[in-house]
Amino acid sequence: MRALLFLITILFCLEAMGQSNADKLNKLVELNYIKKAGTKDLFEKLEYDAGHNSYSYILFLNEYKKEFNHFPSPWNNVFWDNSKITPQEQTEYNNKLVEYLEKLFSNELISENQYRNQIVQINNKRYFHKIQLLEDLASQQNYEEWINPEKVLQYAEQLLKNGLIADTSYQSIRSEIETGRFKDHSDLYKYLKNAKYFDLAQYSDNPEIYLEQIHKAVASILPELEFSDFNYEIVTDSNWSDEDYVSRNVIVTIKANGKIYKQKSFIALDNFIEKGTYLGKIDDQEFYKIFNKILADNQSPLRLHRFGSGWPAYGDNIPNRYFGIIALLKSQADMFRYANSYIAVSYENFKNRLTTSTTDKAIQEFENLGLFAHLSEEQISQAKEKVKEQDNQNRNDVLAAFPEVIYYFDTELTNIDNPYEELIREYGIITHGDFRPEDISDDFNIEKGEIATLTFKFNNKNYSKQFKIKGDWIDSDFFKFTKSISAENNLKGQFYELYTDGQGIGIIYLTPKQYEYIRANKLLIFGDEWQTEEE
Repeated sequence: MRALLFLITILFCLEAMGQSNADKLNKLVELNYIKKAGTKDLFEKLEYDAGHNSYSYILFLNEYKKEFNHFPSPWNNVFWDNSKITPQEQTEYNNKLVEYLEKLFSNELISENQYRNQIVQINNKRYFHKIQLLEDLASQQNYEEWINPEKVLQYAEQLLKNGLIADTSYQSIRSEIETGRFKDHSDLYKYLKNAKYFDLAQYSDNPEIYLEQIHKAVASILPELEFSDFNYEIVTDSNWSDEDYVSRNVIVTIKANGKIYKQKSFIALDNFIEKGTYLGKIDDQEFYKIFNKILADNQSPLRLHRFGSGWPAYGDNIPNRYFGIIALLKSQADMFRYANSYIAVSYENFKNRLTTSTTDKAIQEFENLGLFAHLSEEQISQAKEKVKEQDNQNRNDVLAAFPEVIYYFDTELTNIDNPYEELIREYGIITHGDFRPEDISDDFNIEKGEIATLTFKFNNKNYSKQFKIKGDWIDSDFFKFTKSISAENNLKGQFYELYTDGQGIGIIYLTPKQYEYIRANKLLIFGDEWQTEEE
């Protein structure tokens, strides 16, 4: 019965949406904006783009198809070039666009606010084609529909219910809505508890000044985040640098509760100093996680989250300039996981965090097991610093900081010239002399072949193994093959797959003693396991 009622509700909603689309199309036909013959394709497109059916959007689709003979899509963006337009031509375009806009307004297809806003855009010479005007107008209409007063007030009620705003803040939001002063969903941000909202334009462009200022502002969210001894170092990221581009990271160090904390994140000084963009001034996806390390050590139920818009505000053409940081309980974070949320928050790990002490203990156990026997004291020390700088989700991440212990690769092969040759060589490296394949060759050909043959010599034996070519995906038989080599040659250890959160895979070479101890003490998460909330 419940399923039947649900189905009836869905059908009713679809029917209502269909009637709405049909009614709007008929009205535009009557007003001579579109031709009857084109309504079928438009109707199907509107049904496909469920939720986008403002008059401006319909007219945008119609004009776009007339101009390019197809509807717009993310794969065929149009880039308008107005560099060759003369002032006289721009004036003529503006006059035509104003006339068209006035007709839309007189036919009650747009609001007075939309009309006034677009007049400003036209006078600013923003458009030279009707399609540009309609696309921007549709964006404005969709945004204004999204932040309709009733929905915003309901959302504010949920914020209040979840303890994210005070009762006085709720009353202020209600007053803004009732008096027409609520214009932008970011107006909600200033009312959030335990939160800071940042405008990077308000900060110096000197990292010696703004980096510490922003970190102190974040620390002020919660008393337990207070820190001292702020330092930073900007280093080259060799993993993402090449002869044409130098990628850099900033490593921030602070002291809290007698412990040293580090966090590495992206920085690009030339972007915002020379190019006038805010991308790279601070990595708002990563920098704040240094404080989550403090919260984890304190066994706090709170985590800091990055927050921003659930939908870009109309007219917001300055990406990376604004962001917020908020402290949330897991139960509070759940309310932001809906597609129509006015506030989008990052996903953070509440129970799976490693503390400083458990991380140090794991490293010591790995070292006692002999996993670092191939490394010098300097290499071990450098790896320990890397562990402090990165955001470790589990002990797999911790161990991965130590060179030539785990080999990670994507099962969607990045090397499509000789992938199996590369893989078998890398497998040999992590055995530290136990497995030394020689004379390796691989005839992988993604365009011509269905079979790739890998050949090599090892332990006075010639090996030849065929693998199916499945586009750029690895043949899973490769994993069985490498295990068989270890067993056949009575190697000291075996190859094991490790858990990764995605389509990548990690390979580690362990002796039976190492494997049994690690598995029994849950030091690593293997490929046949899943990371649980308690781990």
